[in-house]
Amino acid sequence: MPRPTGTAPPDCPGSCRRRAGQKLDATREAAVAVIGARRGIGRLDSHLGPVTHTLLHRSHCPVVVVAAR
Repeated sequence: MPRPTGTAPPDCPGSCRRRAGQKLDATREAAVAVIGARRGIGRLDSHLGPVTHTLLHRSHCPVVVVAAR
């Protein structure tokens, strides 16, 4: 059964859920959301953090993920 809109993954602690929820709410009025992601050696990591994951899957606007150098 899918999680309700605005909820973070189940392994996300309470503070993470609040951050994800706040950022997700902000996407309701945004034209685009830009979020950062850490890189593995020479590539974008296949494992994104729970806040980034929530925004990618539940955002109300387009999301751009920018990899750190």
